[in-house]
Amino acid sequence: MNILIYVPYLGQDWGGIRQYAVALLRILADDSSNQYYVYHNAQDSEIMAVLGEHKHLKHVQDGYSVGDKIARRLITPLNKCRAAVKALASRLGWKLTMPFRYQLDALCARHGIDIVHVPFPLVPQCTTARLINTMHDVQELHFPGFFSAQERAHRAVANLDFSTRATKIVVSYAHVKADMEAFFCLTANKVKVVLLNMGKLWFEKFVDTEIEPVTFLKFKQPYLLYPANTWRHKNHIRLLEAVSLLKSQGVPVHVVFSGYLTDYYTAEILPVVQRLDLDAQVHFAGIVDEPKLYALYQSALGVVVPTLYEAGSFPLMESILMGIPVVCSNITSLPETIDNERFMFDPLVVADIARSVKLLWTDEEFRADSVVNSRRVSEALRKTNALAKFLNLYQEASATALD
Repeated sequence: MNILIYVPYLGQDWGGIRQYAVALLRILADDSSNQYYVYHNAQDSEIMAVLGEHKHLKHVQDGYSVGDKIARRLITPLNKCRAAVKALASRLGWKLTMPFRYQLDALCARHGIDIVHVPFPLVPQCTTARLINTMHDVQELHFPGFFSAQERAHRAVANLDFSTRATKIVVSYAHVKADMEAFFCLTANKVKVVLLNMGKLWFEKFVDTEIEPVTFLKFKQPYLLYPANTWRHKNHIRLLEAVSLLKSQGVPVHVVFSGYLTDYYTAEILPVVQRLDLDAQVHFAGIVDEPKLYALYQSALGVVVPTLYEAGSFPLMESILMGIPVVCSNITSLPETIDNERFMFDPLVVADIARSVKLLWTDEEFRADSVVNSRRVSEALRKTNALAKFLNLYQEASATALD
């Protein structure tokens, strides 16, 4: 089969979705039974690195010829006409077959694509290939207050469209599968659980290299690390309140936050830092490059993951696989991942977050036990049989008739 992985643009501000897409490419690169094409118009460093390492993954982009450029200029108005004519025909009870093709159809025809796999919540318009979509979560249905009315409406319409048009939907955990089946009335056979093999993550290439000195922070070591974009569900504010509580108890904890700084950081997180007088104890580093992020992990006393919702937490899995002491929320997939209540807390209770943070900060035996626990559970993350499951999924999809 010819399989197209659809990643037209990815950046570090995409957080775990970018990490997922890159990890997926590394897994599929081990398959020699199918031909893979990677549709990518940007120059994301990780995507390009994978393409450079695996020459049999063929890089395809927009703009191959003058004919393509002319076709792209015509496609949008033609498709608008197509939609209008089909709507009118439907009202009149006519059945029409329209000859116009979507942009992706032309790309699929050129390369003989059988399956298009989109590793994030999007299903492009395409009529000539089976479509597979990875859905990471439906967080807006569990935490509607984290989204505007417009965002909720957009997600509801988009997710229904994606789940309807996709031939198969991939999720990483059973709780997301249950959500997709319940909220979008999908059959169990349409939604497949495939957890990526976490043995090929971004940090592997730094394991045998010298760690960069962490000299760009406002304070010296030790510190705890929370690597996450500043989205509301990442729960930065309760972690800050836990740090403030510990400060009032005479336990001054330093925390480094890495990740994309959203508008929520400026509007709500930063004022909390100032109100709690924590500026000397916390450092928001923003997006850092991978060598610096690896250094932050390796130089940290431990990692805290206080998130309120995750399909799967890359910071937790990365900490486990790197052997960094870690504590985390007791929500969604995280208990399954860490598999030990001793290293979990209730992310809604500041005092419970503070309890775990204090142990991680002050108790050397607790940190050592966390690393021992990580060694125990890491094998399950490294060997998920993901490639075989994806190949089976592609075979199932290829046997499904096109609408």
